[in-house]
Amino acid sequence: MTPVQPPRLAAWLLRQFGSSPKNESIIGDLNERFRQGRSRMWYWRQVTIAIIESAFTDLRTRKLVGLRAVVLGLIVIHIVGNTMFNLFGRVLAATQYFRLIGVMLVPTGTPFPVWVYPFFAAVVFIVGMVSGWVVGRLHRRHRAAMVLLYALSMLLYLFGFAIVEGLETSALSGGGSFAFYLVNCTVVLMGILFGGTFHMSRRDATCAQNVSS
Repeated sequence: MTPVQPPRLAAWLLRQFGSSPKNESIIGDLNERFRQGRSRMWYWRQVTIAIIESAFTDLRTRKLVGLRAVVLGLIVIHIVGNTMFNLFGRVLAATQYFRLIGVMLVPTGTPFPVWVYPFFAAVVFIVGMVSGWVVGRLHRRHRAAMVLLYALSMLLYLFGFAIVEGLETSALSGGGSFAFYLVNCTVVLMGILFGGTFHMSRRDATCAQNVSS
């Protein structure tokens, strides 16, 4: 009988976003207890707790660094977002579904083609990925904690913006759709987390393992 394997995704997330130098020993302990009969839900809960605790421990003594990471991320995402959305708008303006009046992209009334939605989601993902990459790259010693803090701050910003300014004013809502806004908020957060871990090289991973040993 093949033994049940611990959740690989959970272990990968702990390696990527756990700030503790003892990540590997924590994973080893979790794997052992999982094989002794603990549930997958228990495993995921312990991984989540370990990531949050290590991030808070890292941030508690580096508040100014955390503030810098958030401000930097917000500046980068606005610059990259404006650039990418303008390019996306020009692409749409070349189709029969939209027309460009001044700087405003106005729908012609024709139903949007299906390709618009995944294409826009890809643009949103790239915007999030670039900002997450910059934050992670410039805070390599505390990458996990700073990327997580930035992602959480971005989430609060997005929902705060929707409440204060209204969904219809955000490009992520596609004209005021809450479902579209929610999907794109999720996509941009995934992009941030992916970008924050994308630059991690084999050398970084080796160094982390040496510190934990």
